[in-house]
Amino acid sequence: MPFAFPGSRAGAEAPPPRATIDLPKGKTMSAVQSFQCVLVGIDFSDDSLSALSVAHERCAHPSATLVLLHAAETAASLTDYAELRQQVVQAQGHEVQRQLATLAATYRSGWADVQAQVEHGKPADVILAAARAAHADLVVLGSHGRSSLARTLFGGTTYHVARKVHCSVLVLRRRESH
Repeated sequence: MPFAFPGSRAGAEAPPPRATIDLPKGKTMSAVQSFQCVLVGIDFSDDSLSALSVAHERCAHPSATLVLLHAAETAASLTDYAELRQQVVQAQGHEVQRQLATLAATYRSGWADVQAQVEHGKPADVILAAARAAHADLVVLGSHGRSSLARTLFGGTTYHVARKVHCSVLVLRRRESH
């Protein structure tokens, strides 16, 4: 018999499990557990920017490092046009680095150091390698990426990172405006 929650139709997909952290009023996550290096995956989607905001609010600590990481995946279809591909990658890289620098400046208060990194490769592999290299003890990711296709891919990325990374992971959905 297909699974169904009370009040839902039979065969409906079960919602993903949710974990919540209940903090005492006025306390931040850093008061509960202090993370020394927090890596936030940034693809400039609403979900990733919301995740950055929550990481800043909950984890900023005067002795902690914030690492903003953008994983730039180059299009395989351009491999035959190496020169054009290189120009596109460089132009995108400069713009992404500029945007990350702006975010780093915005979120600098409350942290000992804020780093902005652009790495090339498959997003999950990039995040895993960067988390290990930075000795991150928390990786924060938005639950979905930029577009429908990217959303599907980043959802897979988030799942892969959560299963393989050596440290704690916090996956967040974009905050709904009220």
